[in-house]
Amino acid sequence: MVDQEHRSGYVHVYTPALARRQLYERSGHWAHYSDDDGRLPGWLAPVQLRLLSVGDSDVTVLRDRFVAAGVRVDIAADGTLGRRIRDARRVPWLAVVGPEEAAAQAVALRSRHGSKTLPVAEAVSEVAASVAPPPSVPGPGA
Repeated sequence: MVDQEHRSGYVHVYTPALARRQLYERSGHWAHYSDDDGRLPGWLAPVQLRLLSVGDSDVTVLRDRFVAAGVRVDIAADGTLGRRIRDARRVPWLAVVGPEEAAAQAVALRSRHGSKTLPVAEAVSEVAASVAPPPSVPGPGA
């Protein structure tokens, strides 16, 4: 037998699931990964609020108010209300506007932790405060 140098090594496997896990570990939000089925925290989610209209309610003015407060907003208009809610299960906030809410100048807000109906000004400030980045994370353009 000839003495040969033997190297044992590891095969490193890198999958998208590992990349997502690493993102959560490094951002300090690992609890969100395990508790909320991989949902991103509000400040990191690409869409922070999804507006759902019931009937002929116009939500473009409401969208403009949320955008002015610094919230990333998406309007879902296709399909039934139940289907649109199911499609938005990973979006941190849902705002449902129907005829009753439009008459009362209110918004029915749904989050991962419950739902409530608030006046528009309070809803804008609550959503904007909850999706603001933590102090240790630089904002856009920083």
